[in-house]
Amino acid sequence: MDTYDIVCIGAGPTGLATAIEAKRAGMRPLVIDKACLCNSIFHYPVNMVFFTTPELLEIGDLPLVCAAEKPARVEALKYYRKAAEHYALELRLYERVLRVDGRDGDFTVVTASEKGTEQKYHCKKITVATGYYDLPNLLGVPGEELPHVSHYYTEPHEYWNQDVVVIGGKNSAAEAALDLYRNGARVTLVTAGKIWEQQSNTGCVRTLRTALRRGKSRRCSTREWKRLPKTKWWWSSTLKQRESRLSRYSCSSDITRTFHLSRALA
Repeated sequence: MDTYDIVCIGAGPTGLATAIEAKRAGMRPLVIDKACLCNSIFHYPVNMVFFTTPELLEIGDLPLVCAAEKPARVEALKYYRKAAEHYALELRLYERVLRVDGRDGDFTVVTASEKGTEQKYHCKKITVATGYYDLPNLLGVPGEELPHVSHYYTEPHEYWNQDVVVIGGKNSAAEAALDLYRNGARVTLVTAGKIWEQQSNTGCVRTLRTALRRGKSRRCSTREWKRLPKTKWWWSSTLKQRESRLSRYSCSSDITRTFHLSRALA
């Protein structure tokens, strides 16, 4: 059984940064992840641009060079691959951690590969940097498990000429809604009141806010709900008949308003 000073569970930016600093301090680190390197970033929207500046994404004193002011998803993925290569990190990708046994200074990490083969690693310390992207914000209403409901947005192509509902009131929802609309989808944005107006102020949200105000002046259709139907989601009974899709990032069970972007942004 291989022995390490520290095992980092999670091969995202935090896990990689931890392993890099451990190696710079003379320790032997190991990074384990159930999927690919930076799996969460890999599953971000294909053409996503980060809201943050590159220096805030840097690890190991390595500069993140990008073509624009802010890095894109593909640039971040390349950067973290190069960082892992530069520091020659020991990685065990596509291995799921089954359990951790032992105590401080004497841990055993048990993993399983994609083929089901178990591995054991001994270490003195453990860091858990698994993130939260695998845990979508669920509404907790019937219909959420239907096949046309997606909890992650990737790219707009498959939604061209389709009716799409985006649930959420912050940056990700605004960005997805605009991206879908600009690529030919008929988009309805559902928010909990005016939460996106109160808490978000990025360029994307400001663009959406301006468009919706302009849409209202053109009698943009706006609906109000006191509660969701008890038996099924409203889009399940209306949009599913047209093989529609639901895409969303963050959700709230207190849905009170929808904005019809196909009219607001015309």
